[in-house]
Formats: sequence, C-alpha cells, structure tokens
Amino acid sequence: MIRNRFHFHRKVSTVRTVVVLLWLLVSTTGFSKDVLPGYWLGVELSNNLGKKLEYSVSLEDRRTLGLIQDKWLMEGNVLYQPVKRLEVGLGYRLTLQQTVGEDLYSGRLHADLRFKQKMGRWQFKSRTRCQVSNPGSNKLLSYETGYYLRQKAEVQYNIRKCPVTPKVSCEAYYQMNAPRDEAWDKFRYSLEADIKINQVLSVVLFTMLEQELHKNYHTGIVGCTAVVDL
Repeated sequence: MIRNRFHFHRKVSTVRTVVVLLWLLVSTTGFSKDVLPGYWLGVELSNNLGKKLEYSVSLEDRRTLGLIQDKWLMEGNVLYQPVKRLEVGLGYRLTLQQTVGEDLYSGRLHADLRFKQKMGRWQFKSRTRCQVSNPGSNKLLSYETGYYLRQKAEVQYNIRKCPVTPKVSCEAYYQMNAPRDEAWDKFRYSLEADIKINQVLSVVLFTMLEQELHKNYHTGIVGCTAVVDL
C-alpha cells in the first residue's frame, strides 16, 4: 500500500516537473518581440508489419499567429530496421497552405537514416534526412526546388514505472542548392513529453523554438500530437 502510494506520488511529481519545464520554455520563447507564437495540432496512425517494418500516416494543422497563413500537412512514412539500432526510412508530405483568397500546395520527398543507442535509462537518437522540396503552386516560397540536408539529435530519459517520457532535441537545416552564405537555413530546439495513455494511444506534448536565420523573426511553437498504434 505504502509502496503503491509512493509510486503514485512519484508519477504525479514527474508529470508536474515536465509541465513546468514546458511552461518555462514557452514563457521564455513566446513573449519575445522577435518571436511569433504558433501551434501545431496533429494525429498520427502507425502500424508494424512484423518486427522490422513500420508505416505511418499523419495529418497536422500548423498555424503561426501574426502571419495570415494556415498549413495542413498530410504525410506518409515507411521505416525499415535492417540491423539493431539502425533504421532507414522514406516518406512524402503534401502541404496545403491557406492564404487570403487562395489555397497553395507544395510537396516534399525525404529519405532518413536513423541511429539509436540505449545506455541505462537514457536513449540517444540521431536522424540524418535528405529532403527534396517542390514548391508546386506555392509562389510564396523563395526556391524552385530545394535540396536539404537535415541533422537531428535527440536525448530521452525513461522514468521507471512512469507513463511520461521527457525528450530534448535539436535539428539543423542546410540547403545544398542555396548560396554558401545562405545555406544554413534554420535551427529547431524542442522539449517534449511523450505520455502513454494505454497500449493503443499516446499523446505527445511539445514546445519548440524555430530559429529562422534569414528572416527577421523566429517562431515559438506549442503543439500536441495524438499517436494511435494500430
């Protein structure tokens, strides 16, 4: 009885700590005059075909307050694990951007190489992504076709007997067909809380600072994604 009560209070304390950290990061990024607030809301359906193959589809709404735009993203991904700790992936995203009086679309194709290493309760992940973006009908984009190299590093900590898994990550964007002084495009810094509701449903709460290197503003994002494991 006492042990169960101890574990319950420990879970509550962990959840409270994660919420406070999220709030602090939002507070420090969302109220700066150079940071525009925004939100991302999404749902993802995923399924495993055996132990080595996984596929997922997702739908997400992204809105930046202060900019007259609303983006809907539809994405599909396939991941294959040829050996332990290594995954390769392929995905496609279609973006619909709603502006005043016009709907604009663009698409992108990406290939991933992912590596993960577990050390005790810590897990370290790395993702290298090659991305080809086509502006389609979206004339607001400054490129004809963008070739990007993205590198993401993530650290997570698995708390014993707790449904919340905190994560921190950083990602860099490099546009390979841009002029050298404009090749580094942006950086993303994020703090996440992955909350497992049950065997099928989990919810990811996150906050992110998107640092635009060639614009006069950055974006402070708060988001939520519901993940359904089929």
